[in-house]
Amino acid sequence: MDRLRSTPARRVAGALAVMGAALVLTTLAVAGLEGILKVPDASATYLLAVVSIAVAFGTPAAVATAIGSFVLYDFLFVAPTGALIVANPEELLNLLLLLALGVVVGQLAGMQRARAE
Repeated sequence: MDRLRSTPARRVAGALAVMGAALVLTTLAVAGLEGILKVPDASATYLLAVVSIAVAFGTPAAVATAIGSFVLYDFLFVAPTGALIVANPEELLNLLLLLALGVVVGQLAGMQRARAE
């Protein structure tokens, strides 16, 4: 029975694994939306990952997912790609709004999860 109990380290590792999977799946979705369907800015898709993680694991995990979303979108989809540099001020505003909205939405969803418990 002791082996079946979840230790804090296992819970954190599980949350990190799910966060990573959510970010990978969302990044693939954004790549498809922007590459195949030619959606000009699909960064808001990352908010789905943030909300999902907030509901499943709470506010700290949601904030970490929002930061991860910010970094991934900047690195992979904002020119110049492959660098954490933003050449266009409009893209910088978009990234900062993605980060701020992700943190706020993650906190709200996390608080709702805490109330439900």
